[in-house]
Amino acid sequence: MLVHQFLSNEYQYFGITSSNIDWIACLKKIFAFLNCDAVRSFKILGENEYKEISFSKFKKKAEKAYKKLSDEDFCTLWDNCITLFGNGFPSNPLYDSKAGDKEQFIQQLFTIRITNSLRINCDVSSDGFMTKKLKELLQHISPTNRFIVQQSKSLEFYIEYCDVERPYDIYWKVRNVGSEAVSRNQVRGTIFKGKETQNEHSNFHGPHYVECFIVKDDKCVARDRIDVPII
Repeated sequence: MLVHQFLSNEYQYFGITSSNIDWIACLKKIFAFLNCDAVRSFKILGENEYKEISFSKFKKKAEKAYKKLSDEDFCTLWDNCITLFGNGFPSNPLYDSKAGDKEQFIQQLFTIRITNSLRINCDVSSDGFMTKKLKELLQHISPTNRFIVQQSKSLEFYIEYCDVERPYDIYWKVRNVGSEAVSRNQVRGTIFKGKETQNEHSNFHGPHYVECFIVKDDKCVARDRIDVPII
């Protein structure tokens, strides 16, 4: 209903079709609207009065979604939209069929029922240098320093915390993003069954990321993602 309220006041979207809409601009406007202070209540269907609803938790999610949509890299931005809305969102126009046909989404494989917590991290290492935690490196990202993982590093991703009761299955997804990933035909993006750790290497530049999923009784009950911005 809130989205309908937004669209009712945005005349440029009246009668528009999916083929000529600027998805990114539209979504950013929607989440900016949902995060504004003016959004406080909505009309409950079947009643003739407005009930005041607290949007404190919802507004935080809207703010998080807006930040994801504000990513400077177009490929990452489009992937974030698919993560937010599912594989029904239009495919990335910069990936041709050869580069993009390998990507999978967890909702295609399992029912999503997020009831538990999962946290992953990564050890970044190379011969002769001290091993560093990726999450610590990510704290140094800034508008002028967006890529902080050097190339030719060993990357060991691992589960840092998981409160799902065993037994369960672990699935990983490694996604390479950017023009170099496309030119190398190394976009990747398949979801595969794995173990507690997943070993990779920082081979080339790009705002890559890794996701982990915990599957129990054919349901994805926990998930996490970590960015890997390679210089």
